[in-house]
Amino acid sequence: MTSGDRARGGLPPAALLALLAGESNAEVAKLAGMSERTLRRRLADPGVKREIRDAREWQINGPVVGGLAGAAPKAVRALVELLDCGNETVRVAAARAILDGLLKYREHGDLSARLAEIEAALAGRDA
Repeated sequence: MTSGDRARGGLPPAALLALLAGESNAEVAKLAGMSERTLRRRLADPGVKREIRDAREWQINGPVVGGLAGAAPKAVRALVELLDCGNETVRVAAARAILDGLLKYREHGDLSARLAEIEAALAGRDA
């Protein structure tokens, strides 16, 4: 962590990890090299709250998303195999699942790109 990180109220990575692990404020403050009072002020800062929220989200969602991503190729292969089965109802359901998934994936990508452009424009306007 740089002095600029401290000046803007961030937490050092070790302190953030300790906080996520449920350590006491006294231990987190010690790791951050600050008093408990300063830590409490930092924890009230919206930027630090966002940093903690993002870290908790990553801590929880990271393994889940990784597991789902790892299973995705097998799921796609299963759906593709079902396209060739003899049951028309199953074939249509598999085709619908594949097409729906593809459309949602593209829509998400498009919206993510558009949101990134809007955020960049707003950041440029505020600068």
